[in-house]
Amino acid sequence: MGKKNRENLVHLVPQFHYDVEYLTAYDEYLPVIFDNLLEAHKILSAHPEYTFLVEQVLSLEEFFEKYPELLPDFRQFAQEGRLEVSGGYYVMADLNMPSGESLLRQILYGRRWLKEHLDVTPAIFHGGDCIGHNAQLPQIATRCGYRGYVFERAIDRMDHEDNFLWQGIDGTRIPTHWWRMGYGGCGPFSEDEARDFARLTEVLETTKSNATSNHLLLAQGGDFVKPSASAPGRIEKWNALYPEDRIVFSTFKDYFEAVSWNGLKTFEGEFNPDRQGTYSSRIKIKQANRELENVIFCAEVLSTLARCQAQIPYPEQALDEAWKYILINQFHDIIWGTIVDQAMVNVVERQKKAKALFSQIIDERLVALSSNDQNTTEKRIVVFNP
Repeated sequence: MGKKNRENLVHLVPQFHYDVEYLTAYDEYLPVIFDNLLEAHKILSAHPEYTFLVEQVLSLEEFFEKYPELLPDFRQFAQEGRLEVSGGYYVMADLNMPSGESLLRQILYGRRWLKEHLDVTPAIFHGGDCIGHNAQLPQIATRCGYRGYVFERAIDRMDHEDNFLWQGIDGTRIPTHWWRMGYGGCGPFSEDEARDFARLTEVLETTKSNATSNHLLLAQGGDFVKPSASAPGRIEKWNALYPEDRIVFSTFKDYFEAVSWNGLKTFEGEFNPDRQGTYSSRIKIKQANRELENVIFCAEVLSTLARCQAQIPYPEQALDEAWKYILINQFHDIIWGTIVDQAMVNVVERQKKAKALFSQIIDERLVALSSNDQNTTEKRIVVFNP
């Protein structure tokens, strides 16, 4: 465990947690997200030692629709290793109720966007605000190329080590960090330096109690918290006063590379005390999610058959659009049903748009398959069992 009397290196990760929809609707959250990303851009531009974490690709996709002129700067920050998009999934989906295929699509669409726009591939999977972490995730994360896993909620005991090897049901092991203080960490910095330092001291003492090394991982932010422009100066002052707990701006990737994972304990099983697949206060969201997952599988199979047998172009763009409607509705607070009524209206609208796209794709492919043979005038019935 961590020792109070040794020198520590604190990896501080500035970021802010946000919700796609929760206590307000989608469009009402966007201005706050945009303001925070604009502030992060200012600090990253002014301070070459500063780093910043973005949780979900959807926010960047929306941001660059409005501010395309800033994309080159953010690409440079990402290339320098100072901007990290944790997880790389499209939205921070619940990790239990969506199907395994949906979780893979979250990663696929998120990482594809990052590669195309920022030319980066995330190294660390971030379980974030999610309640449970099922035993399949070490295999999923490793097969998708992640080299580490970070989570904060759903720990089995509060004296658990911060770093360990998590072994999934197939035997796959992945280096894992339990982020005890979570995405709030030391919180935002204020004009009151003494209060900020007192808070830092408090959270570091708590972090040390679970530490397996002298490398400590700490967030600086919180729910929709605006990045602190005072952070670089405040950290410089802290380091002069408290060199035994030196703080550097960092990323998940840098932290995992700094830690020695040899000889750490292995945990087998899962961190899954709640919401394992049956819980949603708006059950229709969950039911519609499963229906749409099944229908899109049908649409994809029929599209493949139509391409092979009738040379009908594969509807990649339409399927991508439909998948994104599904993926947004898998955001953890949405699929849990813990959202305001206006957000529920938006959820239903996305479901309708996805269904309309699927119906068109399926109908067109069935017609194409039934009339594929031009050498006969016979009437045909095509039966497809999904």
